[in-house]
Amino acid sequence: EVRPQFIEYNIYETMLNGSGGFTYYIYSDFDTPMDFYAHAKALQTLAPYEDLILDGEVIDLKCSDEAITVSAIKKDGEMLLLLGNYQKPDCEVSITVPFDKISKIQDLREKKNLKRNKNIKVKIAKSDVCLLYIQGKGKRD
Repeated sequence: EVRPQFIEYNIYETMLNGSGGFTYYIYSDFDTPMDFYAHAKALQTLAPYEDLILDGEVIDLKCSDEAITVSAIKKDGEMLLLLGNYQKPDCEVSITVPFDKISKIQDLREKKNLKRNKNIKVKIAKSDVCLLYIQGKGKRD
């Protein structure tokens, strides 16, 4: 059985990698309210970006640390970016996004705006993720 936080991360990974839904092999493992909370939290976080997820294109981006899992979906001048630290101790990483000019970078889990820079630097705790919404223009948008 996985900890509830990983249910949340699983939903982010699934949706930002182009899946159309979820499969739970052992539904009985949803045995605490926190399991359902994590599931609902992830879906609530992604709901405002439903059209981006449905109509966007999964893109490949390189992170400064190859141990970090990178999942990204982009449509026109906006994208969702998920960085997963599933293997390492706390770390700081950088990743360059495919826009010439950035108008917004928002950490969706922390509910805060980040410095607008096409080379994004973030700290990711061990066994945690960073989910970003990015608006920009130029270069492939």
